[in-house]
Amino acid sequence: MATSECELFGSFGLLIQFILGVLSLGSLLIKWKFFEKYPRTGNEFFLDVGKLVVSQGSLHVFNLICAEILQSTNSSLSDPCEWYFDNIFFDIVIGSWIAVGFFRIFENYPFCEAMRFKSGTYGSHTFKEWAKQTSFWIVSVILMKVVLMCFFLLFMEEVAVFSGWIFNGFNNSPHLKLIIVMII
Repeated sequence: MATSECELFGSFGLLIQFILGVLSLGSLLIKWKFFEKYPRTGNEFFLDVGKLVVSQGSLHVFNLICAEILQSTNSSLSDPCEWYFDNIFFDIVIGSWIAVGFFRIFENYPFCEAMRFKSGTYGSHTFKEWAKQTSFWIVSVILMKVVLMCFFLLFMEEVAVFSGWIFNGFNNSPHLKLIIVMII
């Protein structure tokens, strides 16, 4: 049965997400190999890219989950792609500030000496430092998503009107809407 609703987890949605993931990783590799003025070592590159993949991959998954939760809360207001867009938009506008704030708290006020770290510095305990920094960033992102989900739930109708207005012209083209939402 065909649907006119944008589907994040349909076969087309998963294909688009996979293609964009490959393009993103490929562009990082090309940048590193051909365009960095002072190229990082392979180890530094893979640690940095690993941190990006884990953190951005986690954020993407969190946004997919939040979009589905919001859709299941009130499916008449919006569709999953519009809720995903709302998540991305608010992540960029305010969420990044919230996540960085939480991260700086973790970085500057460690609960114990073993939790002390300096972002971007790996030292002699390379993987241990990478894992610590990445873990604290993921926790910061989770806390940010909790704050934003509270906002979404409190102002669900207003947020839905915002994305509905933006994507109104794409309601009969769910695949095009999905591509636009994923590329933004």
